[in-house]
Amino acid sequence: HFGGRPHPEATKPGFSGAAVAGAGVAGLALGGLAGYAAGGGFSSDSPRHDSGYHGGGGGAYGGGSGHHEAYAYGGLRAGAGRDDPPDADDDGAATGVLAGPRKADSTRREVERCTSQLPKASAAKTRKLVSQFRKELDFITFDAHVWAPENLQARCIDNDTNGITIVTQCSVDRLPRLAVMAECWSGKISCAVHVPSEADKAATAVRTIEQMYVDTADKRAAELSLVLYQEPLDIAGEVNERTSWARELYPINALRNAALRAATTEYVWLLDIDFVPSTGASQALLELAEAELGAHEALVVPALEVSADAKMPATKAEVQQLLKFGKAEGFHVSRYPKGHRATNFERWLQAGTGEEYMVEYEMGFEPYVICRRVEVPQYDARFRGYGLNKVVHLLRMATVFDFKFKVATTGHFVAAMEHEASVDYLKTYGPARDPLQVARIQALFDMAREEMDVEIAMTAHMPELSMITSCPNLSASATRDVIVVRLAIMVSLIRHAVCFVLVAAMEVSRVQSERWLRRHHVRPSSFAKAILDCQDDSLIADTRESQHQLQPVLRG
Repeated sequence: HFGGRPHPEATKPGFSGAAVAGAGVAGLALGGLAGYAAGGGFSSDSPRHDSGYHGGGGGAYGGGSGHHEAYAYGGLRAGAGRDDPPDADDDGAATGVLAGPRKADSTRREVERCTSQLPKASAAKTRKLVSQFRKELDFITFDAHVWAPENLQARCIDNDTNGITIVTQCSVDRLPRLAVMAECWSGKISCAVHVPSEADKAATAVRTIEQMYVDTADKRAAELSLVLYQEPLDIAGEVNERTSWARELYPINALRNAALRAATTEYVWLLDIDFVPSTGASQALLELAEAELGAHEALVVPALEVSADAKMPATKAEVQQLLKFGKAEGFHVSRYPKGHRATNFERWLQAGTGEEYMVEYEMGFEPYVICRRVEVPQYDARFRGYGLNKVVHLLRMATVFDFKFKVATTGHFVAAMEHEASVDYLKTYGPARDPLQVARIQALFDMAREEMDVEIAMTAHMPELSMITSCPNLSASATRDVIVVRLAIMVSLIRHAVCFVLVAAMEVSRVQSERWLRRHHVRPSSFAKAILDCQDDSLIADTRESQHQLQPVLRG
């Protein structure tokens, strides 16, 4: 069903509901549509603009052979296969698969079994479905109430700008993981907590949050500050079918933005709630960031995944022991290699302190990075629930803002224990999933890539306009709006300046003409005088009109 109605494709003869599910889940081919046009439309002077990277390379998301192998999720299949969405981020979901039998893997095997029976939709059919969603759905950010209660803020002794702040988010049921993170990290933490919309649930949630904050005060080493985020309920009878599909999804990126805005230190560590920093990471990583990070550089902290029956490692030596016995691995390297493959864990294990190395960004790379707070772009808050929400942010950092990535070799890392799939993962890939959700995510991802292509093309082919695109604290859509407004102001100012120059030139010409006439004792005809007066009046009127039109723009 589509917004409460049967999906239009499902009403056509020969196109069953299973086919819709297959189109939305079994093998979305993402390379076509405007992504292909954008990639082919811009010149390939830079590797960021060739058709394999941004344009999709003629079906790269469907498994095509773009120059940079640019499919983010191997076709965005459902289930938990090797190339499925890797984010450990939807409400704190780290859903990795490690060696050996796992209880957490049973749900994924069931998903794979169900989806393997779905018919394979053609690339043309899936592109049509994504294209239709782009026309019939609205991808928006929702209004929300964001507040930071005084009793949930850290009492900082030192200067707020010193140190590294972990920027993260969670729902109320993940608060125990926040408590563990706060015990292991001696720096600052800015965490946005999702509060339910219903009044009774919200009251219970706030009490739970306040109680957790008091109970963990003596145990935590971190300076923990919480931001509460709540979206209002829909007004009865005013459900918008174009946006209602997204209302119930977890606002993952909006929460990240709330936590990022609340941070005050020079450096931030963009991290998910499941991860625990290794012992002594705070001071060592701060010293490394201060010594190594240049402009638009990000420090990659290696992320590991630990078996549920193993002890969480505290040192690099313990990591090597777990790896030796198959109890740990680089995060998601078995299930989704591109997520952290570029980190190069083998090199990290062999590297000593001070041997940091640069790594190349590849499509789908989503490391947990430390960078300067003022340089971090806002997350795209239109992404909600599971899938591509962190991938699109790292893509924007690497392409639009040209971030470079350097792996930290201080011996410190973050690790997450494997666990059951989250609610939002099951909404997208579980047995009771919405079969069209993957197609919606893909449609939004295509739109976000197009917006990035426009920004990249503007700065690449019109370097003089680069000053109007430097908006790191705005999302892609908001940046686009800012660019349009600034261009409008620039055009208005140019027009005003041209009118001023013309009026000045005409005045000079008139004065010179009168002097010439007086010098030669020539009396101008009334006709010539009328022409001069008419031109002056016209230009002056045009200038005043321009000033009148410019005022509301400048005020805006």
